[in-house]
Amino acid sequence: MTDRLARRLALLVLVGGVALRFARLGADPYYYEWKGYITDEGRWIAHARALTLFGEIGSVGSALHLLLAPLFQAGAFVVFSLADVSLWSARLPSALTGSALLVGFWAAFRCLATPQALLLALSMLAVEMDLVVLSRLAIPEMAAMAVSFAAFLVLVRARTGWGMVAGGVLVAAAVGTKATVAPLAVIFGLLALARTPGPARTLLRVI
Repeated sequence: MTDRLARRLALLVLVGGVALRFARLGADPYYYEWKGYITDEGRWIAHARALTLFGEIGSVGSALHLLLAPLFQAGAFVVFSLADVSLWSARLPSALTGSALLVGFWAAFRCLATPQALLLALSMLAVEMDLVVLSRLAIPEMAAMAVSFAAFLVLVRARTGWGMVAGGVLVAAAVGTKATVAPLAVIFGLLALARTPGPARTLLRVI
């Protein structure tokens, strides 16, 4: 396969993967790893829905899912405010961030990997069942993954202190999107230290 053909096919796979995440977004999905509590869409958008419909969140009950994913619910609230409350609008943030993950991967590696390697990796990401399903449910996993990936890219490419600050903000945003990604903050912190000249790098070597 020529490089030119591989690049064109990679772009085609990218477009197809994005389309797959939006096609019939309001359909009732089948997911082989369905875990009622974890993938209960109603729990993860309950506070955003109540705030949009009733102007308050007191009727929702437990604040657990709001504490675990405040930024995800804030995003859902913005979408609900702009597009009304529906199954399609509830899943729109996941579809957008799932698509952003694909586009970000393609943009980050199209100049680093060979066209054939990029085509293979992108094809797996575009149609991998878990990634597709999580991009079509109103749960925060895909949004947290996309923001975490953005933080990684920013930290790896940071050349100034402002780049590190931007990476830190994205790490905090990832944790705010879903608190269970908090352990990544330690990894990203070590990455930031490794890319910082002077005493910080020396400290990392000692650790």
